[in-house]
Amino acid sequence: MKKIVVGTPIDFKTMKLFHLYKMNKMSLRMTIIKYGFTLAMLGILIFFGIKTFTNWDPEAPGNTSNVILFAVCCVFLIFMVYRFFNFEKSIDMQLTRIFQTREVSTQIVELYEEKLLNTTTNEEFTDISFKFYDKKNPNNEKYSSAYIQEIHEVNEYYYLIISKQVQLIISKNEESFIEGDLSTLNSLIDTLALTKKYVKYFKKVNRIPITYVHTYVAPVVIESAQPIIVDDEKKAVEEDVNSDSCCNKGCCDKEKKDCSE
Repeated sequence: MKKIVVGTPIDFKTMKLFHLYKMNKMSLRMTIIKYGFTLAMLGILIFFGIKTFTNWDPEAPGNTSNVILFAVCCVFLIFMVYRFFNFEKSIDMQLTRIFQTREVSTQIVELYEEKLLNTTTNEEFTDISFKFYDKKNPNNEKYSSAYIQEIHEVNEYYYLIISKQVQLIISKNEESFIEGDLSTLNSLIDTLALTKKYVKYFKKVNRIPITYVHTYVAPVVIESAQPIIVDDEKKAVEEDVNSDSCCNKGCCDKEKKDCSE
């Protein structure tokens, strides 16, 4: 049975490359926003520009509203172009704020190649099962490969898409392997790819170099230390306490009355 266990650090680099790839290559909505609305605004801009300024007449009805619409389209187009060229910078700023108050976690992904029995036909078949959990919170629940919808391979990672909310990131870095190696991982992915959508993309997704250095250190909770009292000191303290309680009751007279009364 083939098995690999990979611990991928969920740090600044991992999250930046994943979000850039996801927003630019995996998100149809983002593609429509980036290109669809930009082209639409450009078309409207050209239309109102030709309609307004070809036969310009300040006193003609409707020319003022056309100028206003033309100006609005210009502003929106400039905003879209600005967002397009500063999208990566905005991701850097968001991730910087996040990791200033959060330590780097480790996502553990385990992949197994298993021989299973089809109870209907009594035939054996090969399936890839998987587990995923945070390093600090182990999880023994195993899932079938049927949950995996897509596989995306980039230069340094595999992305296993479970749903819109759940994506598993598997590092190809040899230092991340807890059990198994890259060749075993590639073999298991090839087996999965026989029945899944498999996308390969090896172009660089970031324009800004990744230079962020993690400096956050989780605070250490120190319990207040209790004073250590040896037997002789403990006896002396108890006598002092009893003496004080007697005096508070007014029974510390010459006759040494019993304080328990």
